[in-house]
Amino acid sequence: MIKSLSTVLTVLYVCTIQLQYAAADQQPSQLKTQITVEMNYLLYLPTDYEKKESWPLILFLHGAGERGSDLNLVKVHGPPKLIEAGQSFPFIVVSPQCPVDQRWQPVTLAALMDDIVAKHKVDEQRIYVTGLSMGGFGTWALASYSPHRIAAIAPICGGGEKFWVKQFADVPVWVFHGVKDQVVPLARLTELVDELNKRKADVKFTEYADAEHDSWTASYENPELYQWMLKHKLSGLKVGVKLPEDRVSIRSHGSQSTMSVTSPHGIGGAMIDRDKSDWPDELKVRLRLHELESLTVSNGKAMLEMSVLSHGEYIRQLTPSIDGNPSSKIDQASDYWTDIKIVGTGGRGAQKIPLRAGFFEITIPKAMLKHNPKRLDFEWIDFHRN
Repeated sequence: MIKSLSTVLTVLYVCTIQLQYAAADQQPSQLKTQITVEMNYLLYLPTDYEKKESWPLILFLHGAGERGSDLNLVKVHGPPKLIEAGQSFPFIVVSPQCPVDQRWQPVTLAALMDDIVAKHKVDEQRIYVTGLSMGGFGTWALASYSPHRIAAIAPICGGGEKFWVKQFADVPVWVFHGVKDQVVPLARLTELVDELNKRKADVKFTEYADAEHDSWTASYENPELYQWMLKHKLSGLKVGVKLPEDRVSIRSHGSQSTMSVTSPHGIGGAMIDRDKSDWPDELKVRLRLHELESLTVSNGKAMLEMSVLSHGEYIRQLTPSIDGNPSSKIDQASDYWTDIKIVGTGGRGAQKIPLRAGFFEITIPKAMLKHNPKRLDFEWIDFHRN
């Protein structure tokens, strides 16, 4: 099915410049405009689409050779090629076409996702992005732009910028590349994979020893890729942050959910609202900070405070208490006891701090969830805060 997207994006550019010079003749100005996005795409709906309330979504991004205005070009590789040959998928598959002489732009792809979600029965906890060559670059870029919306990505023979990784270090990634690729050198991928590994990300890397640039045919014909996608999903729990600069996401794997927080200023707060969902059997919190000084968790009735005392390079002491009462310090026999695991670039166990990569991980005590609270609130302080 051929579809076309035409929607309006409101893009606000604010430029405010204050100079200390009395003679300055530059004035603060503002641009506020609307941009229309038009995009043609192929849409695949599963055979029994009407029989289910929602379906996982694959967004497929083609390579540079398929750009243009002829959607038949998009059917040359990847899932559209397999669908054209008669293969069925348990996914909604959306395959947009990039115009000639342009590249994939995250803001337009995000607009496409918005439109697809609004019009079709998409399971928003299971949105996957994959692409080849130029589409591989676009996959990395979109993950850095909208990591909170994407359950997993599979970039194939396409690189990205190393500094993007910190934005999507909590997104599961399966990377594919040919060792003999002369179009996109293997090093463009290995540096990203190395950075993901430093940050203890969930990453797989498949290298084809004899493949050149075409590492996509074998990858998309491998049923394990699609099985791997379906193992990953976002949690049904709703999350938010108190400061707009902070990033938070929550993902589920079986009966375990993990909330991950990146806080550039090192002091902030977040909340988890269970909404219509139940609390998972195990809830973990990962704080991507330099040196955790304190963490407070509240369920509306009880407040758990974790103070971390550090000397030199290593954490020495963890002091949990209930409701801020020093006399209520708890020990390992308490239902409220928890500990802080440090996962850094040096391996397992206690690591040197401040952390340059990695995270502090806390398992929320079951006692905090025992009475099925509506929400949990978190506040943290990084010793090396800005």
